[in-house]
Amino acid sequence: MTTCSIRQTVWRSVLESQMPVKLMFNCRDESDTLHKMHGTWLAHVVDLQIVNELQLQIDPRNNSRHRYVPVRRLEGLVACMRKMPEQSLKCSPYFDNTESRSSKDSSRNVWSERPLRNEMVRYWSAETLNKFTLYETLKTGLDMETVSRASERYVNYYRSYEALPVDTKYIFHCYLPHNILTEAASLDLQCTGCRKEFAREDFNETSGRRNIQKCPVCRR
Repeated sequence: MTTCSIRQTVWRSVLESQMPVKLMFNCRDESDTLHKMHGTWLAHVVDLQIVNELQLQIDPRNNSRHRYVPVRRLEGLVACMRKMPEQSLKCSPYFDNTESRSSKDSSRNVWSERPLRNEMVRYWSAETLNKFTLYETLKTGLDMETVSRASERYVNYYRSYEALPVDTKYIFHCYLPHNILTEAASLDLQCTGCRKEFAREDFNETSGRRNIQKCPVCRR
């Protein structure tokens, strides 16, 4: 067995194990890629984007209209990190304007360079450290079993498709997918947009009769 194959085996065992917990942020793409291209089933993840959404539901500073809207736009990592105490933020040259810098750098394919540039290493080191502090900031008042189950549904969202829908606009978007934070009571009808199954009451009566039923997110 080569050194490379040994490393792959070790990493696969870590990613697939129930311990340790993997702290990530919106890892739907990574989970799908690991499963379909590398035969690795990412398990026991706490997804910080979902922790943030659960926190928004219970935070008294949010009015009821914001907390219970049927379709919510997801917040990105930078927006979530702005909720952290300023003194706890691990600084990096790239955190002054993370969104524009990361977008600009992605277009130059700097992330595919090997070895990585020193500033890229500093960026990822700072981001990784910040995720631990962000988790401590966001988890207050949350039931961790709820966090775990919601994260599992989120991580499984893309990889659960054997083949993606023809119209991918219904799955690749900036909104929180339906029935991620709470589990569906029943699975009666398939949405004609995202092709996921939901309870009959999630569809309006007219679309159900015409067999063009769409879940609340796909109807947005």
